[in-house]
Amino acid sequence: MKRLKPAVAVLGSTALILAACSSETGDETSSDGIQVTTSIYPLEYVAEEVGGDHVSVTSLTPPGSDDHSLELSPRQVNNLSNVDLVVTLSGYQAAMDDALGAAEVSRVIDAADHIELIEDIDHSGHDHSGDVAEEQEASQDAHDAASEEAEAHEDHDHADEEDHEGHDHSEEGSSDDVNPTEDDHSDHDHANEDTTTEDDHSDHDHESEVTDDAAAAQESLQDAHDAASEEAEEHSHDGHDHSGPDPHFWLDPTQLALLAEPVAEQLAEIDPDNADEYRANAEQLIADMEALDGDFHEGLAQCESDTFVVSHEAFGYLANAYDLDQQGIAGLEIDTEPSPRRVAEVTALIEEAGVSLIFATSEAEMSVTGALAEEAGVDVDILDAGATQLDENVDYEALMRTNLDKLQNALDCR
Repeated sequence: MKRLKPAVAVLGSTALILAACSSETGDETSSDGIQVTTSIYPLEYVAEEVGGDHVSVTSLTPPGSDDHSLELSPRQVNNLSNVDLVVTLSGYQAAMDDALGAAEVSRVIDAADHIELIEDIDHSGHDHSGDVAEEQEASQDAHDAASEEAEAHEDHDHADEEDHEGHDHSEEGSSDDVNPTEDDHSDHDHANEDTTTEDDHSDHDHESEVTDDAAAAQESLQDAHDAASEEAEEHSHDGHDHSGPDPHFWLDPTQLALLAEPVAEQLAEIDPDNADEYRANAEQLIADMEALDGDFHEGLAQCESDTFVVSHEAFGYLANAYDLDQQGIAGLEIDTEPSPRRVAEVTALIEEAGVSLIFATSEAEMSVTGALAEEAGVDVDILDAGATQLDENVDYEALMRTNLDKLQNALDCR
């Protein structure tokens, strides 16, 4: 067996190290075709379908990872300056937003400029607005009552001041008109002392009562304010947050189709010789997404139930598009922990709605979802949110058709 010379061995080791480093997602760039980098798989799918053989596309979110918590290496950020086109969704992944702010990128398509993001969507149909309104109304009532109480005490104090002023002026008038004798002075002094003592005690008692009443009113107001604040905080942190835009637009095929033409136009500017092909591919993708949308409408039109339970609320667009009721165990983000109250609500809903199958959006969520399913006595499966591609042989359309089959099974559709 031949032994490697030291120099050759060093070169071989260096090559292995470089190969390992370049294996990081989105780290490598190829000289073949137009270089496109996307933040998540659905955007990669659009770029590949529209660009065809003329593009090389990479997604920065690793398969099976938490797309909401994307982290990028310095090399990945620097490589954004070397690609021809970046396709992203602003406001979705902070690391991607920061990277685009730091790198000098030649062309960027922001999906938020072309799709119809749903703002302030209630993803689950679980409405806390009545509870919050009641708390706010109770807090306002307590505030108004305390304010009225304080105002009443203030008016009473002014009336007392005016009474005392009138009493003082009356005494001054008597001293000017009358020249009392020494006995009269003595009697008058004793009378004044008695009166003053009684007045002082009366004023002191009254002031104490006013102070106590005001303190009680203030304490009542503070208690109501604290209760409303605690209620608002509980709704905010109970793992079931309803506010804010839903980034998972691609789970409605008609929304994903809105990116086909913008991608085609950017590729046409980069590569005018193949512009007609890019535009034709975009038209085909739009037609494919419309067909997929039609199959969803038809497949979910006649179901025994319209309620599906999922680990986190990724399917708001799908639910809105096909008139379904999404019930999320947790909120929009994967790492949001559901509160015991929310778990109890979902467990009760499963029984009331006759749900027999609940979903996790990934293997990572199976532990929490599986535990709830076991407690509720129902089955559990995965409804793929599709932010990453787990199997290179299963593209976006195939993934969505699998989701359709699973929803039909869960909702008992005919």
